[in-house]
Amino acid sequence: VPKNPKYAGVKSVVDTGASVSKVKMISTREFLKRKDEIFKRIRPSTLAAILDESKEAPESVFDHSGAPKVVVHSQEAQAEYSKPFLLLDLRLEEDYERCHISEALHFPAAKLRADRVPPEVYKFKNRTGTMVIVYDYDEREAIPAATMFTDKGWDNVYMLSGGLRVFGERHPFWIEGDIPEPPVSPSRAGTARSRVSAAPRGLNSTRRGSAESLAGAGAASVSGES
Repeated sequence: VPKNPKYAGVKSVVDTGASVSKVKMISTREFLKRKDEIFKRIRPSTLAAILDESKEAPESVFDHSGAPKVVVHSQEAQAEYSKPFLLLDLRLEEDYERCHISEALHFPAAKLRADRVPPEVYKFKNRTGTMVIVYDYDEREAIPAATMFTDKGWDNVYMLSGGLRVFGERHPFWIEGDIPEPPVSPSRAGTARSRVSAAPRGLNSTRRGSAESLAGAGAASVSGES
């Protein structure tokens, strides 16, 4: 078949739709490191897309090397985490049990600080084609944890921007347990605080004014009687 030189640089590619590799490529390009951070971030919408895809994609019976996986059914056997991503919940166990993102594993930040990384987590370190995504409720634990991961040489670590609080408000379908309260914008919080703080002052002023008026009326009455 004669080739048209006009399309010499165009590759023949079949687009099979959304894939984890595509999401990973997009996230790597879009979520660059902030000036004061050494790790990368991932948006809630991107994580939701990854979860959507992982739910729709059938699990392969072959491992990454192409060899068939041996599945052993035992009461003591633990489920193998074979997803192309690892989602870690850094909060306390009781908080994780109460509410967490679907597919997330519990990995408290204290274990990372103590350098106690279990094998099922460590095997994802810099593993080609995988992402390690960490989150907490509102980034307070996740920021130092993602920094520590990166300091320890983990190049495929991402932090969920906004944490569980924002993700749960935007993507409640992927929340297991009680959905966390939606975030309150600083402007609304400031307005609410100003209203609360302003109300007592106005009330006190009114009360003081009323008391002064009554006192003045009483004094006038006394002077009139005398």
